[in-house]
Amino acid sequence: MTINWNYLVCSWVFMASIVIGLAIYRNMVARSEDDSLHIRDSDAPLVGQQVMLGRKLASLDWWGEMFTIVVVILGVLLAGSYLYSNLQNSSKIPAY
Repeated sequence: MTINWNYLVCSWVFMASIVIGLAIYRNMVARSEDDSLHIRDSDAPLVGQQVMLGRKLASLDWWGEMFTIVVVILGVLLAGSYLYSNLQNSSKIPAY
């Protein structure tokens, strides 16, 4: 059985690019983060913005972690199946 590795590798590269894109997007969102502590009553609107940004960053972190885990697992499975396939092909006796 011959496996077309191009489709598998291209799909893995696509998923890895999603992970990289999520990391870049998270970095762009985090640039506007305000790390100072707002305790005055006049800073109440800023607290709400900080909470919303924190939730957005937490959501991006969760999706980034999940996609990273999936990409790593698929990459290991893809590499293992490629090595196994090459091992099986190299153990065949060539016909002359």
